[in-house]
Amino acid sequence: MRKVFALFVGQATELMGQLESVIRTGDTKQWRHVTHTVKGAARGIGGICAGDAAASAEPIDPALDAESAAGPCARQRTGRRRKALYRSLSGH
Repeated sequence: MRKVFALFVGQATELMGQLESVIRTGDTKQWRHVTHTVKGAARGIGGICAGDAAASAEPIDPALDAESAAGPCARQRTGRRRKALYRSLSGH
């Protein structure tokens, strides 16, 4: 199990870097692909909280910004989901 967990930690670290890049570029399709991958990988090793955080983050549009018509409530939810995903994957 330690080897599997070590593989997951390595993969999660790489995926977090990809998510940070996706946030900068606003690529919604890639965001959904990476968060879906995190969700499956986390749940595959029993990381229910991390999987749930990724599932919550999956529908986010990373291109959403202050000028968006979605309004401040949507931006607030987006920020909380991103933070929850980061905390779950980083162990904080």
